[in-house]
Amino acid sequence: MNDPDETDASRRLLLEEISTLEDIQGKLAANEKREDDGFRMELATLRRQAWEHINSIKRISRTYFDMVDEPEIKKDFCELLVHMDQVQFEHQRKWRGLDVDHNDARYRSSVQQVMRTNRELTDWARKKI
Repeated sequence: MNDPDETDASRRLLLEEISTLEDIQGKLAANEKREDDGFRMELATLRRQAWEHINSIKRISRTYFDMVDEPEIKKDFCELLVHMDQVQFEHQRKWRGLDVDHNDARYRSSVQQVMRTNRELTDWARKKI
């Protein structure tokens, strides 16, 4: 039997990481509105931070779901996380920092898709975990 305090601590840590990722996504959205030369450097920094937190979420979620007996919630969470990860990866592959053009409708659409999949995960996690 798992220690309820350890399980709760792992749950809180997972939700904190998800919240931090959400904050980074907000900063990325704000950065999209910048027109100065520094936005590309900030974009690279925020993208790196997002990947670090996504990896942390993966690690912490494995620990958390090993402690709880919720196979359906684990399955749903993993599907959302993998989808978000894939969308983020594809966006960054297509739109490297130097290629970013705020006026390109395809770029804006890609940004919206990333934001939508991140929001799906964060909203779902707050309700289910």
